[in-house]
Amino acid sequence: LPKGLDTENTDYDPETGLLNVGRITPPAGATSFSLDLDVTGIDFSKQGADEFTFTPGANGGKGTIKFTGSVGVASGHALITMDLAPNLHPATVTMTMTPVMGDMLIKAFSGKVKYTFSNFNVPSVSIHDLPDLLADEETDIILSNPQLYLSVNNPMAGYGLDTKADINLVPVRNGVDSDPLKLNPGEFIVIGTDRGTTGPYRFCVSPERPDSYYEGYDDASQVYATDFSYLLSGEGMPKTIKVKVPTAAATGEVNDFQLGVNMGKVDGDYTFYCPLALSTGSKIVYSDTIDGWNSGTVDRIVITSLTLMTDIDNELPFDVTLSGYPLTAGGEQAVDPETGKPVYIKPVTVPANSVTPITTTTDGTVTRLDGIHFVATANVVTDDQVLETTTGIKLQKIRVKVSGTYTDTF
Repeated sequence: LPKGLDTENTDYDPETGLLNVGRITPPAGATSFSLDLDVTGIDFSKQGADEFTFTPGANGGKGTIKFTGSVGVASGHALITMDLAPNLHPATVTMTMTPVMGDMLIKAFSGKVKYTFSNFNVPSVSIHDLPDLLADEETDIILSNPQLYLSVNNPMAGYGLDTKADINLVPVRNGVDSDPLKLNPGEFIVIGTDRGTTGPYRFCVSPERPDSYYEGYDDASQVYATDFSYLLSGEGMPKTIKVKVPTAAATGEVNDFQLGVNMGKVDGDYTFYCPLALSTGSKIVYSDTIDGWNSGTVDRIVITSLTLMTDIDNELPFDVTLSGYPLTAGGEQAVDPETGKPVYIKPVTVPANSVTPITTTTDGTVTRLDGIHFVATANVVTDDQVLETTTGIKLQKIRVKVSGTYTDTF
């Protein structure tokens, strides 16, 4: 018989697969008899490498167990008594075995297991309440320490197995997924067993360990993800952040693991805490346009010198450089008719947290003036620069003084 069968028949040796059968006397005239062996389990570790294989199913489907063995008579004695005249005795006697194997329903097993969860889902995060000055596509934000908090269960804790999960953040801009932001190499969310299946097991995923964890997560385990600082980095602000779990699995030795049982899912509560604190290397670009100045009179002026005077209210905690260019009646940037080069406003620096009167001029001749396009650029040079949702840059008391030539026809 195959080796490793689990049966109460003490005449069977699971190491060799041999079943010792005592004397059996069939009824007179019988040409067959049956022998039953009740098998309640199989120890596949008794099988040789060529006798047992397990092929996992694709994409979590049903796998296949295949084991081979022989069913036959290894040795023994057969005593045949015939009430016949010697000349009627058969020349040969053939004994035929017909093994009948019933279906085996595997209800449990012991050994190594890798149980993969496909339903560990975290809802997407919507981005809102950002200052308007961050809307420009040239803005590139590097956050100091955004934090994703998880409070989850572990359905495999009853078997003493940790569940190990990976997690990515995927910014979505204009309906298109950006490259995933991943945990640091070697970092995982490892859901333990000491709090049972319901937990909760709490985690903080962030570039750095915060000075204090978010309320309700005082006992969180720290998981590091430097990439998360670049959550808002790129061309324009994302509208949504997808939270993806590429892998979540429990691996290890189990005893009497029940099959055909829904283990449930990894589930819990999630909090995304993202203070708008900027790190070195962040860049903010804010632009605005004031136009509608062109009229019949203005249209006839060839401006050789344009002086801009305004009060700039810079509410940012870092300096801002104001630049820009004059616009023509067609909405395009003015081009010097003599040199053919675009005309710009000479940049000026506005200190942080101040209302500063500034005066600047253009660097070329302007015709058909209709307005000015302003660009305020800030490069963050120190970490942890916090922005409030109402923070902004305001231009007040805008005045323009021009000189040049006016031509009219009479």
